Amino acid sequence: MVRSRYICWALLYFLMSLTVPLVAQEAAFKYVVYFQDKDGTPYSLEDPQAFMSEKALERRTRYNIPLMENDLPVAPAYISQMEVLGYEVLSSSRWLNAILIQSDQQLNIEEVENEPFVRVVTWVSQQIPGGRSNVSVEYNNTLFWQGQYNIDYGVTAGQIDLLNGQYLHNEGWQGDDMVIGVLDAGFSNVPEIDGFNSLFQESRLLATKDMVDYDDNVFESSSHGTSVLSLMAGNITGEFLGTAPQASYILVRTEDTGSEQLVEEFNYVLGLEYADQMGVDVINTSLGYTRFNHPEMDHDPLELNGDHLIASKGADIGASKGMLVINSAGNLGDRDWQYISMPSDADSILAVGSVNPFGQRSGFSGIGHPNFPNIKPNVMSQGEEIAVLDVDGTISYGGGTSYSAPLVAGLAACLWQAFPEKNNMEIISAIERSSSQYFAPDKLMGYGIPDFQAAFALLYQEKFNANNLLSGISIFPNPFTSNISLTLPDDLDENIEINLINEMGQSLYGEMVDAANRKTVNISFSNISNLNNGIYFLQVKTIDKVFMFKMIKV
Repeated sequence: MVRSRYICWALLYFLMSLTVPLVAQEAAFKYVVYFQDKDGTPYSLEDPQAFMSEKALERRTRYNIPLMENDLPVAPAYISQMEVLGYEVLSSSRWLNAILIQSDQQLNIEEVENEPFVRVVTWVSQQIPGGRSNVSVEYNNTLFWQGQYNIDYGVTAGQIDLLNGQYLHNEGWQGDDMVIGVLDAGFSNVPEIDGFNSLFQESRLLATKDMVDYDDNVFESSSHGTSVLSLMAGNITGEFLGTAPQASYILVRTEDTGSEQLVEEFNYVLGLEYADQMGVDVINTSLGYTRFNHPEMDHDPLELNGDHLIASKGADIGASKGMLVINSAGNLGDRDWQYISMPSDADSILAVGSVNPFGQRSGFSGIGHPNFPNIKPNVMSQGEEIAVLDVDGTISYGGGTSYSAPLVAGLAACLWQAFPEKNNMEIISAIERSSSQYFAPDKLMGYGIPDFQAAFALLYQEKFNANNLLSGISIFPNPFTSNISLTLPDDLDENIEINLINEMGQSLYGEMVDAANRKTVNISFSNISNLNNGIYFLQVKTIDKVFMFKMIKV
């Protein structure tokens, strides 16, 4: 047996704005104070450079995302007034228009809420002795998959192959120029692990931020984030390769492993805001919240509507800013809670459940709540017998949706790299449409297991058709298995030559269509099921034009 670690955490949704945390001292009580408005702020949407980074503004310009009031920082005057009243301000969130304060004594919440600029106050943390322990899971060290790849994946071959992710890598899409933000409980020992050497040597670790201790040192506290990061960024030649080995990363600690308290949801939002400022494209959070050390803070499954809780609201705001937010669905499918955890219920993010190496749902994988219409989890990925890098740099095996989510997040970044003109929701749609049960989704596995080769083909076809609208030609299905149907324009009055060509340029099937004698606009190619899986091209030639359509055989 080999040692492995798995912890299912969750965070809420709150980021650091202009207000810098003042102290790192642990206080007995912490509260989130929500303000009524942003009146009197010196900032203006007409001058966003004063409070937003160029990278954040570039994303909004690229995807036509308008600036909104929630982009403005919290009014400095309100922060100052809270300090004058004797409260210690730790951090602020522009998205939630709120601050985090701490006190050595329990506050009279009603007294604080009587301030005219305060909307509501929420108790989010109380220091408690001890803490919860990590849950260990053991798996047999079994290398069960041997595939043929252009890249030597080592022990990660099977977990990437289940998603057909090697196709993207072999085509050259490995995350270059994409930025992935990882929000977690800590990234212990990452600088000392050989599997992350390329991350540092190539200067692809762009920034770190600790929202718990209010500093920049995230390389402590927990090895959970270390293993999660390895599934995307890990690289040991011939032994181990992550799903986005050439992407850049920012690492944010938002989870305090010493306890489970509502303040971590606030930290989660702070982490998302920080990621937005840093120009992050894809967010991976292998965290989820349901129950806390203080029962008064507990969530209820009936709150899983995507709009009720702070973390879920924050996740949707992050998506509205153009980031592709991916979250683990949680590991309570076989517990009394049973359902996905927050913020996986947010409707604009991709929640990832777990299957075993053979594509069967893991019993622990969180289930979508039957009372709400959203398909959750959205998709599934391997979350059992997962090869990860441990805190000492060795390869170990673990399980949980904490590991299924980063497998998808890394490949989503590679897919987006190939189609930068698409926005985050279009990438999510392509991933869902490529999945194994897209036409019959359910609350157990959502749309099923994605096929990233098929997702690529869907986006490629959309892009090609968008650039060739005059052709009036449509082809389906793509990807195909045993049949291709081609629809030609009704007004086409010239002869057509059609060829199916392989990547070597060899014609495998050809047909001439006489426009004068054609009885139908549909032309079907059959008896092609014996073709090997891979890339083909459908060539359509008119008298003066040639159209090439990239086809995927699966």
